[in-house]
Amino acid sequence: MPAERLSRLAAYQREDFERTRMPPELCWVLRPDGVAVTPRWWARGHWRLLRRIQTDDVVPIWYATLATRLCHDLASQRGVPDPNFANLALAAANAALWGRLTFELPASKEDWMRIYREVYAPHNGALNNRTGGTAEQYEAEKALNAAQGFNPLFGRT
Repeated sequence: MPAERLSRLAAYQREDFERTRMPPELCWVLRPDGVAVTPRWWARGHWRLLRRIQTDDVVPIWYATLATRLCHDLASQRGVPDPNFANLALAAANAALWGRLTFELPASKEDWMRIYREVYAPHNGALNNRTGGTAEQYEAEKALNAAQGFNPLFGRT
């Protein structure tokens, strides 16, 4: 999606929030200081603030979530996967494993599932945690809840 359309979407989400005071469908992921992450990452507006704070310890978990979903989808596909989709999955897997491993383009369902298992293993408990966060996220949430002058959905202006 072009950046211009995403900008318009963000403006509409913000206007809806200011008009209704209801959480928008989408809002921005925030840094621990309350500023929106650049380039923009999107999150669900109804998620707890804790889940929308990007700290150093949560980024590999977010990439692991993306990588496991993509690897599972690619393992389920018939035929040759789209190279861009496959490269996205491999880049996410690499980021989820702190850049320690690089992967060859898988040739079979079993190869995709092997990458899935390698990514899933070190993040097992975190990938299934839908309500909690990491230690750094808890600290950042506590600080932001005590702070003044920032919008918890769209960050400091």
